[in-house]
Amino acid sequence: MDLAALGGLALAILMVVGAIVVEAGGDFGQLAAYLPTQGPIAGAWMLVVGGTLAASIVTAPLSGVIALPKAILRTLMPGSHETAADLAALFVRLSEKARREGLLSLEEEEGAIHDEFMRKGMQQVVDGTDPEVIRQILEIDIQEMVRRHSVAQAFLTQAGGFAPTFGIIGTVSSLIAVLAHLDPAAGQEALAASISAAFIATFLGLATANLIFLPLAEKMKENTAHEVALRNMMIENILAVQSGDNPRLVFEKLEGFLAPSERAAARARAEGGGGQAAAA
Repeated sequence: MDLAALGGLALAILMVVGAIVVEAGGDFGQLAAYLPTQGPIAGAWMLVVGGTLAASIVTAPLSGVIALPKAILRTLMPGSHETAADLAALFVRLSEKARREGLLSLEEEEGAIHDEFMRKGMQQVVDGTDPEVIRQILEIDIQEMVRRHSVAQAFLTQAGGFAPTFGIIGTVSSLIAVLAHLDPAAGQEALAASISAAFIATFLGLATANLIFLPLAEKMKENTAHEVALRNMMIENILAVQSGDNPRLVFEKLEGFLAPSERAAARARAEGGGGQAAAA
């Protein structure tokens, strides 16, 4: 579970709700005015949320639309993944084993490799595939991953652009209806209430765009960038293991992908996990 993403979204929504309550003088009942419990407000929700999703669907392939809920769930709850420190220890150990027992011995380590991308690369190494061919195969894999991820990212980015516009459309259409049925005998309070309800659509458009669609799109982009960096790191070290590099050199290549604050812990982990690898 990505606590940063979930916590950030929850905090942003809480701040907006809190601001509404504060503006209303502490009256929580004011929140009911934003809920789709009344005809005009329900229409605003229908126009903004439904219209935004419908327009965004036009811009995306059907397969991407179907996969969107899964992509959002994976963004908020990515599950456990091997860290760079985990990979450092594993690559150092594989490098030591390859130098000591040969590349074919790495086939025994398949069970220790949980990442499918890394397993694919190491299998190519065991099969004796040319290094340049291995690089091409794995880089194509990365490119396709980025392309697949970009569909959901583009959908949410488009939705973030459409939502405020549909909010304005909803407000304008509501104001037209208010003015078309204006009853001077109803008094200023009724007119003010009608105009207030009309602006709910604008609020919904801005809120959904900036609290949901755009933050999720940016989070997906950040996750993809992190995964690309991790996979590029794997490529360099898969080829280093294949070429028989010294385990210390293998770790130093890994170290370049780590933040300075992570390097000492990763080095200790690699030296402990690799046995004599760091000293080879």
